[in-house]
Amino acid sequence: MSQKSNGNTGPSDPFKVLRISRREFTVHFRQPTDMAGRYGFDYPRDADRYPIEEVTEPTTGKRTHKALFRGNLSNFKDIYLKNAMYSPFLHKYNYLPAWLAIFPYTTNSVYRGGSSMHKDGVKLDIELQQLIGDTSKLSASKYTKLEFVSSNPSKLTVSPSSMSIKDFISRGHKTTVVDRANKKARKDYILKRAILIKGVKNQPLSKHESITVYAISANSKDLVGELMVHKNSQTYKADLVLVPTKTSTGINKKASESIEWYLKYKSFNQALIRAEIKTEEPFDLNKFDTNTDIESYIKHAKTNSHTPKSASDGIITAYDKYGLGKHKDKSGNTLSINQKGHKKTYIFLLDFDITGLNGRAPPDYSTGKFSFGNVVLIFKSGLSNYETLVHEIAHSLGVPHIFEPSFANQYKFYQGFSDKVMDYTWQLGTGNDNPNSRISFARYQWYLMQKDPSIYKL
Repeated sequence: MSQKSNGNTGPSDPFKVLRISRREFTVHFRQPTDMAGRYGFDYPRDADRYPIEEVTEPTTGKRTHKALFRGNLSNFKDIYLKNAMYSPFLHKYNYLPAWLAIFPYTTNSVYRGGSSMHKDGVKLDIELQQLIGDTSKLSASKYTKLEFVSSNPSKLTVSPSSMSIKDFISRGHKTTVVDRANKKARKDYILKRAILIKGVKNQPLSKHESITVYAISANSKDLVGELMVHKNSQTYKADLVLVPTKTSTGINKKASESIEWYLKYKSFNQALIRAEIKTEEPFDLNKFDTNTDIESYIKHAKTNSHTPKSASDGIITAYDKYGLGKHKDKSGNTLSINQKGHKKTYIFLLDFDITGLNGRAPPDYSTGKFSFGNVVLIFKSGLSNYETLVHEIAHSLGVPHIFEPSFANQYKFYQGFSDKVMDYTWQLGTGNDNPNSRISFARYQWYLMQKDPSIYKL
């Protein structure tokens, strides 16, 4: 088969392209820092797979430079290579693609699960990375330009379609040290907001699509990069109930509009989930002060960050008894709000603090085994920013911490170094602050949330 070169599709024979010549660099798509959380974007960070950060070994306490991913690196690669179209053909260059997820822009008659939030597309940074250890000057490259090609231009567009290599040279480069012990480094050239990726109106993606990147020279066209764009013909919904709760100090009132905007446009939208506050139900615990479960909860909660399970569950027991609405499963059996079987997540905004704890997502033990529940407790200090709120809601949607081996987690990282929602704000072993804002979900976490029983398909 001959290679297609009309600028509309990828190569019909990628291997033929790859055999032409040796690469000098690879090209990567990156998210502008101020756009984090506004659409789904997951990429392999250098520190995740190269020994850049100094970490503490949990078992020995030893400090050493290691990759942040803990486990078999093939599992890490699978996060990005699984279902990728052409990136596996770049495996000899250790290439892993970024993944982008945007809502389809559709009218209700075509698909009611669409949204206008990404109707204008998204602008991404482009990063040209010379191969590790290559010290040659990019100005001497045999390549003159880059070409960007959509795998399905009737549904997904990219602009510009090409750019000069000189655009990268003129901006200069930064040096990225990927292995301090062995003094391995890489030259990186970056163009900010250089590429616009946009879906075509009323054309949801029924399968994963790709934006491939080719380096063009006088006699060759070589595959050097790829962006995977996640299918979006199926989107999801999360129904939330906001419960401002009053104890002895007063109700913790936070504008539901600002909470909903953040949850809808800067967090769960990453996983193609529309998070909406269905109702707001203020709850005054003072009305039920004879309830021993509540008294126990408040007493222990205010004095001990590790509250006993019985006390922690007091507020759930109280709401099951006195709150609005009763919940039943398909057989008519009454359910607790924290049990699986109904389709709402309850977010309690509490008016007191607990030392060392901003929020909790109490598990469901109704079957005698651990299960993620449907309830989130946010303490007074937890609403000073929304990272805690999103973190706890994600727990209720079935996502563990990134540093925990729960559910036979293949994707485990050292604590406190990433921008992931499910990381911590401090590093294990030193107590150093995590320098990143915790605002991103990884691709594997998108799927965990989409499969939670409280999430439904649109």
